[in-house]
Amino acid sequence: GMTFAGHMPPLVGLDHVLESGQRSIEHLGGYSSPGSQLDAQVAATVRAGAYNCPTLAIQTILSSSARSADLRAVTGALYKAGARLLVGTDSGIDKTQPGSSIHDELEQFVNAGLTPFAALLGATRTAAEYLNQTDNIGTIGVGKEADLILVRSNPLQDIGATRKIDAVIVDGRLLN
Repeated sequence: GMTFAGHMPPLVGLDHVLESGQRSIEHLGGYSSPGSQLDAQVAATVRAGAYNCPTLAIQTILSSSARSADLRAVTGALYKAGARLLVGTDSGIDKTQPGSSIHDELEQFVNAGLTPFAALLGATRTAAEYLNQTDNIGTIGVGKEADLILVRSNPLQDIGATRKIDAVIVDGRLLN
């Protein structure tokens, strides 16, 4: 009954990971390049209800441009099929910058074919669902934790707007 998440061990394989109930797969491990095998893998992911945390921003740094393009295509295919995607950065491994890397990841999600709204959901509501914390975080509502940023323009029109932060509110208090 314990929830488990993590990398997809190559010797285990994606099919077994999904059948075993792994809740989240990091870095899109085990997914094929676009094609019929990927279509089957995406369908299996949706059936299993597994989340994926692609970490596309770090993948663009560590992988070839062809592999990065494949990973964006996988992310786009998962999105189109209705799979649950989480925005994560692998920040702290000395290749991505804490803070700014979340903006890089949101932009990569949009480059993969997600709408800005869908990308933002992966960092907010879907993340709260994954953590079983929707009563406390992930959306704005009465009685919820009030940690948010206020940006200058509409990120639904341009996801880059998340970089233009005017104010930060933590625990309901405006930070200077």
